[in-house]
Amino acid sequence: SHHLGGDQMRDIAAAIILGLCGSVYGADTEDNFTAKQDQTIVTVAAVFSVFSFIGSSFIVFMYLRHPKLRSLMFRLVVWISVSDIISSLGLLFGNPSDGSGACYAQAVLTQLFQIASMLWTVAVALVVQMVWSKSRTLAQLDADYWKIHAVVWGSKLMECMSKLDLRLDDNNDDSDNDDDGDINVSDGDDDGDDSSASGAR
Repeated sequence: SHHLGGDQMRDIAAAIILGLCGSVYGADTEDNFTAKQDQTIVTVAAVFSVFSFIGSSFIVFMYLRHPKLRSLMFRLVVWISVSDIISSLGLLFGNPSDGSGACYAQAVLTQLFQIASMLWTVAVALVVQMVWSKSRTLAQLDADYWKIHAVVWGSKLMECMSKLDLRLDDNNDDSDNDDDGDINVSDGDDDGDDSSASGAR
């Protein structure tokens, strides 16, 4: 059979759930670092991002340069490298101000591609496990290669869209609350004016 079995599908689903939960619980957390400490963290992240970018770019370069490396396992490793390259670019944005375009771009790049890198690593582990246990052959897994893409990118895109929708809803709620506050202030002023007018009479 060229289709993923029930056990393999459960393994993939569990990996996706762990990835999604990790990104959700890691988001929107506040810290108590000083400005100097924040700058140190940003600098260290940028330095390691450069190393990650260089190393991952070398892997992609060697894959493109040598056709013999274009097997299923190397393709999976290359997609880990591609995800690392793009997430590294996101971290090189530094520490942009909240609500800016750079902040949203950094959030999308890091959230989407860091967890995608983890999911591609899980895919490598699952492929190795299936081949080692002889439950699937590399040829069978190669036929399902597009399904791995669908699971990795589809799950992360849906998560990013859901977070964006929640953020827009929060902004709309804040806007409505501000409008309500203006109305209450206005009503209070009107009541005050009415009282003053009654006193004058």
